[in-house]
Amino acid sequence: GMALMAGVALLALMPGYLFYAARINSDTLLPVLGVGITAATCAYAKSEDSRSLWALALLLPAALATKMSSLAAFGGAMFAIVLSDLQRGRPLGALVRRSCLTALPALLFLAFWCFRCYEQTGTLLYVNTTRVGWPLEEEPVWRRLLSFDFVAFLQGRYCFDDAVRVSYPTALLTSALYGE
Repeated sequence: GMALMAGVALLALMPGYLFYAARINSDTLLPVLGVGITAATCAYAKSEDSRSLWALALLLPAALATKMSSLAAFGGAMFAIVLSDLQRGRPLGALVRRSCLTALPALLFLAFWCFRCYEQTGTLLYVNTTRVGWPLEEEPVWRRLLSFDFVAFLQGRYCFDDAVRVSYPTALLTSALYGE
């Protein structure tokens, strides 16, 4: 409850996100869907309510349709469901059935998307790489792994600022919060 509200408050008050929220696009929709996925996953882990699984079955493909980077949210939600069921001692057959039924809509969308990408580009998952040789390749590995650029993080210019992408921890945290 309280951690979810803190996450929503952090998401709502980040300066970079306020800029993005002025537009309706995937950059603002994915964090909203992510909050819904987190809430439904937490609700299932606490109460084992099957309505939470129905909500996840709707939210997960919506998140995948918004941005493919939500595969991490898909994997995290499914891992939490399986872990919750294992802790409750649910039989393996019921665990697999619940997980598959919850994941089925998202997996069907993912199969459609991979087929579409293959038909259009010749690869299963198309990645748009418009720049080659960006700063991640020029910085020493230890600096990329052990640094955190707080100023770049607060600016939140993930799509436009290479300073965020120079540090792995900064890029990962910013990416998670912005849904990149």
